[in-house]
Amino acid sequence: MLRPSPEFQKRLDLQARTSIEGRALTIEQRRLKGRNRLNGLIAATALLGVGVGQYASDVRANQEIQAEASINIQIASPALDPANNHKALIFFNGLGTDNAEAITKFTGHSLQPILDGQRWSIGYNNAPLEKTVFAKKLIEAAHEQNADTFIFVGRSAGGNIIMQAQEEVRKYSSITIEAIVLDSTPVDIEALRPARQEEIAIAHTIARIPGAEYSSAVRSIGEMASRIDSYNFGTPWQRIENFATTYTHVNESIDNNKLPGMWLMFGQLLAIQDTDFESRMENIAKLPKSVVRPTMLYLHTAEPGVDPVVDTEKSSKAIAAFAHKYGIPFLDYGINGAVHTHPEIAVDAYAQTLTKAKVTILSTIAAEAARASSHRITSRFYPAPPKN
Repeated sequence: MLRPSPEFQKRLDLQARTSIEGRALTIEQRRLKGRNRLNGLIAATALLGVGVGQYASDVRANQEIQAEASINIQIASPALDPANNHKALIFFNGLGTDNAEAITKFTGHSLQPILDGQRWSIGYNNAPLEKTVFAKKLIEAAHEQNADTFIFVGRSAGGNIIMQAQEEVRKYSSITIEAIVLDSTPVDIEALRPARQEEIAIAHTIARIPGAEYSSAVRSIGEMASRIDSYNFGTPWQRIENFATTYTHVNESIDNNKLPGMWLMFGQLLAIQDTDFESRMENIAKLPKSVVRPTMLYLHTAEPGVDPVVDTEKSSKAIAAFAHKYGIPFLDYGINGAVHTHPEIAVDAYAQTLTKAKVTILSTIAAEAARASSHRITSRFYPAPPKN
């Protein structure tokens, strides 16, 4: 179960005792506790409605779905230039998503002319998010597609998943990881917006019910709660009508397993919690000098766009500081008008920003490749003296 780190909890307690903001936070925490209890009551009521036997049967069925599910890699398109077909541009989507088809299409449209390579789209398919499994699947696909270089692109929590998977890829292969593109990725749980942190708290409350993360009824409640903006407006009759329409759509999607299960969302949240950017970037810095270190790009929303999910300013500054500390190439770009939850918006702005930055991005990657190459040459002609 996701919980605040001890250090974060101490900071919250200190703020609550010593500042106006802390007193406001205490009020907010009390409100959230009340809402958590309410959601727990709603979930428990739903379980009574479906019946204990039916609930247990549904939980077992969904557990079997997850046990039998496996991630898949869809080869969406070849490289624009056949000379770059030895590279793979690999897309991972974020929290509450089942696959990366949308960002492979829209973000990929803007990125591929800059960082060319085959476009690969990762489908989670409600499977466990195991970093070693990801790595081995990617390596297998690389052998099949004759790819020897990876460029990872992660939107939101997809970036957190990437930071874990890239270590495993190096562990099991000699594939070069040329770049890591983080698109509005949170540096940690605390970098999520308050509303998203509230959703985590609600998820914790619901998770206290045995098997709740595998319950279709609870899954339905969670989806309805997350889509409140689609029916919480208009006259009372319009609200009822919109609620019914949304409820029908949600349950049809759940029945057809078209929505990510709560177990997948828990896994995505754990990826955010467990990434530990600093230690993983320190590990990159410790690679042999002859190994290419990935150039890291951080993309984020800029005005007039909005990001209701991630505090990208906080995340970008933190990741930039780690990159500077450990000597990892890092670039940061704001995308005017981008909206975190809608990758189809601001496609042109992505393209314009990245096109302007193309020379800088490619020269940074080339400089890192030259640095690594120089160490390979040095080690070949000037071996280290033997140890006594």
